[in-house]
Amino acid sequence: AFHSQKNVAPKCFDGMTELWTGYSFMFVDADSKSKWSQALGKSGSCIPEFYPGFYSQCSIDQCYSAAESHKTTWLATAPDRLTGDYNDRLPRGKLKLASSRRDELLSYISRCVVCDTIFKMVVVHSMSNQIPDCPTGFVTAASPNRFIPSAVQSNEWTGYSFWEVSLDNYAIGVITDQPASCLLYYSPTAVAECDVEGCKLQSTDQKSSWLMDSTKTPSEEKEN
Repeated sequence: AFHSQKNVAPKCFDGMTELWTGYSFMFVDADSKSKWSQALGKSGSCIPEFYPGFYSQCSIDQCYSAAESHKTTWLATAPDRLTGDYNDRLPRGKLKLASSRRDELLSYISRCVVCDTIFKMVVVHSMSNQIPDCPTGFVTAASPNRFIPSAVQSNEWTGYSFWEVSLDNYAIGVITDQPASCLLYYSPTAVAECDVEGCKLQSTDQKSSWLMDSTKTPSEEKEN
């Protein structure tokens, strides 16, 4: 699966067969004991229809639909370039699915495509702020967003080394040899947290982790 981080689905590479497009799904938090995630590189992370309460919990006798306390997490859209006021421009509070703001809500959920292929993809992380070279015998893959208009248009797949998102009392990570660990855009607000009513784009508990430039040391925090 390829994820665009935009509200338009990406494209498969030449020679691949497109199977379906959808919305970029990451995680379910059903209750304190029931949590499960989907690897962003796998087809199960691309759900054809967006519905935040799409699952049921079943016992031997009956099934229960998702409750208000159940949450799902989806990859959010990201800006072409990160500006200082980006988070300030995100909607405050919850955008409800059954409201006049439904289309606005969906515009913040990343789209995806699932492709059938025999190609082998290798992801290389430079551990610096420089784009690494491909191993001998490999070429840089085309960008799955090459047909989506952007202020930073590129026909090649290069990006930022994504590690994980932590939210509330759980973390959602990616496998660093999967294409999903090389996101095309950097955004600290990487996911949307949703329940059966709608989604929140801003959360004081949300933190994202990215591989840093190993040649630099974090700046010491100045005392106020």
